[in-house]
Amino acid sequence: LVVCDSSSKKDMVELTDDTFVNNVLDSEDIWMVEIYVPCCGHCQNLELEYAAAASDERSKQGEKVKLAAMDATVNQVLTSR
Repeated sequence: LVVCDSSSKKDMVELTDDTFVNNVLDSEDIWMVEIYVPCCGHCQNLELEYAAAASDERSKQGEKVKLAAMDATVNQVLTSR
């Protein structure tokens, strides 16, 4: 996985199978979720762009838009749906 600077990563929530429903589906907030595979080259390239988008949207929208990421290799219950 590509390492991002901490200011970009802090604007993203790391979701799991256990936290997805409660945080995303049961929420009134708007969520944008990146589901990734750490060894995927396309996912690694997207990571920097996604982290930058998270910071940019957070500065524009405040708490209205939540951005998150979910590792598909670890969280297979949700990602197998």
